[in-house]
Amino acid sequence: MGAASANREARRTDGKLKSFLVAAATTIYKDTLVGVNADGYLVPMSDAAGLSFVGVAAEYVTNAGANGAKRCLVRRDGEYTFAYAGGNATQANVGDLVYAQDDQTVDEDPSLTTNDYPVGHIVEVLSATEVRVDVGYVFDVADSVSTGMIADGAVTVSKLATTAKTQVTVIAIEDLAAGADIAARAEFVAPAGGCTLTKIGIVPKGNSAGIDDGNTAVVAIADAAGNSIVSKTYNTGTQPPAANTYASLGNLSATHKILTANEVVTVAVTQGATANLPGFNLIFEWIPTA
Repeated sequence: MGAASANREARRTDGKLKSFLVAAATTIYKDTLVGVNADGYLVPMSDAAGLSFVGVAAEYVTNAGANGAKRCLVRRDGEYTFAYAGGNATQANVGDLVYAQDDQTVDEDPSLTTNDYPVGHIVEVLSATEVRVDVGYVFDVADSVSTGMIADGAVTVSKLATTAKTQVTVIAIEDLAAGADIAARAEFVAPAGGCTLTKIGIVPKGNSAGIDDGNTAVVAIADAAGNSIVSKTYNTGTQPPAANTYASLGNLSATHKILTANEVVTVAVTQGATANLPGFNLIFEWIPTA
């Protein structure tokens, strides 16, 4: 459409009381937490995937028909009392962001839920099992997805997709003379929280020479106790990759690829008399434990 060239009439509303189409075969109870599903229809909040929190139901509605056959008014601001899942709420919880466990139960600990839908902040603790929540603050600060992402503790390593939490460490190994070796040498240290190695590969910086069945070249990766994580033997039939080409060293040990806090990983290179690996990079891919 392009940028405006004249004043507009945008039919503004305050957005605090909004009518939503209700999902098929759904009952909405007054003063319960509600959201919309992936199809955009109103449903009670739960820990099911694909929901977006929209507020608190202002009325009781039963939709026995198809999607959108009934509407429900939803309040998008105000303070409401809800059950506190942990049963141990204290004054120290005032100000905490809370997440929906169902349509009337909340808790500030996102680890208790799978999808972590933030629904507001605790403004008053009425008892160990009941808290008053300001739902409007969620919408004032950001939408529910953004708030959930930046809230303390909402994003944990265990909840990230593998591609999001994978780290890569590149280790340069020098160019050895033919027949020269590297004894087990520390080249990688696990982070303070520990980690799991997921893949180890090699990228030669030049071309290999003199490698055959009688003069093999072996690249071995081991944990701090000397247990093999992965080992690759190059020979006549299995030559190293060409220069500037990546290749995996193979499947990692299911047991020894899991490293404890600050555990050292060693690299050893063993070459036959004529075997001559060029300098190469080892590519460690790993996932932090915490």
